[in-house]
Amino acid sequence: MPRHRYLVHGLVLTSETELPIPVSEGDAVDVAYHVRLDPAPLSPAWHSRDDGTDDPWAVEHWIGERFVVDFPGWATFELSRSEVTLLVDATDDPDLIAHLLLDHAMPRVVSLRGDLMLHAAGAVGPSGRAHVFLGPTGAGKSTLATAMAAASWPLLDDDGIRVIERDGVPHALPGYAGVRLLPDSAAAVLPDVAPGRPMQRGHTKRRFAVDGHTLTIANGPAPIAAIYEMQRTDAREPSLTRLGLAEALTAIVEQTFHFVDEPAATTRKAFEQATALATAVPVWRLHHPEGLERLTATQALLARRDAGQHDRQQ
Repeated sequence: MPRHRYLVHGLVLTSETELPIPVSEGDAVDVAYHVRLDPAPLSPAWHSRDDGTDDPWAVEHWIGERFVVDFPGWATFELSRSEVTLLVDATDDPDLIAHLLLDHAMPRVVSLRGDLMLHAAGAVGPSGRAHVFLGPTGAGKSTLATAMAAASWPLLDDDGIRVIERDGVPHALPGYAGVRLLPDSAAAVLPDVAPGRPMQRGHTKRRFAVDGHTLTIANGPAPIAAIYEMQRTDAREPSLTRLGLAEALTAIVEQTFHFVDEPAATTRKAFEQATALATAVPVWRLHHPEGLERLTATQALLARRDAGQHDRQQ
């Protein structure tokens, strides 16, 4: 069976099925994706973890030496450092399975391999430094990162940033060459780009290709200039508030994928990685105005910061 090759968070991913992102070239393989549907129920887990809600989005299981992530009612994947296997597909929706693989399973593989994986978007400014936007779904990070990319800032990713260290400096790696936007955001920041596949069947959020013209992808790791925790404001102008170490740690830990061999080590690893990042990189709260019509003001603020023209903060 022919295998397709992709570059995702700096890892070469091969797949038996075609994925809705640009293909890559090369011989090395870091992670292989397989479809091995198995109707048998999972063996009892010796440890499980979810988001603590009555209707969890994902449930992580440690089963013997196996690592399994279940998206209840949708799909189940088995993970290792070098393989992702789809065990259950209850969706009959290739777009949704691709979304779960690329945006939820692969970030956990990055974490399992030992690197810090942020639930974040980002772009690289003219200075060559990365600006990383933290926030939960709906915070506006994808729209802002895409707007910066449309303004000729190479894109890192619209929803996941892998962090590595080079010569003691945290660097952000590009994710994959694509973004996902709702129609109003797409009309505001990519008015002349045709949408691609939906994120899942019936969903209004669509994929948009990073075509190398309107949008470009960063060509490698970039040193991180700053991290911004996104928070909407009723004010007309955006502003920044520098976070202290405790607030910065909380912001980073809350928006990080944590997946390790030994679940008891999860908290320690999360704290150590967040501390290293928060002490090396300034973390700000970005108060950004409601409404897409105010997006240009936020872009201008980030452009001034990238150029070194730091605004005076309260």
